[in-house]
Amino acid sequence: MEVLRGPFAQMYGNASGGVVQVFTPDPPKNGFTGRASTGFGSDGQWQAGVALGGGNDKLGGTLDAWTYQTDGYRDHSAARVTSSTPRSWPSPPTPRA
Repeated sequence: MEVLRGPFAQMYGNASGGVVQVFTPDPPKNGFTGRASTGFGSDGQWQAGVALGGGNDKLGGTLDAWTYQTDGYRDHSAARVTSSTPRSWPSPPTPRA
């Protein structure tokens, strides 16, 4: 992830407030991968996520899903967020040796 504030964002066009650019991984060219994560903290905070990816030399894809929850450290500051992001695309051509 890249965050550019204020005038530094001008290389991306008319974005005087700033730009947040997110980079996502390419799917594996052969086979499947998976990853899971969890985390816990104070004030009832916890998060969990899973990422899966798979592909071959013609098609690939990834799926990310996660959830986050907290009771908050003061009144009325509880939050809950759940997200999933599926992506699929043709795999880039393999360079010839």
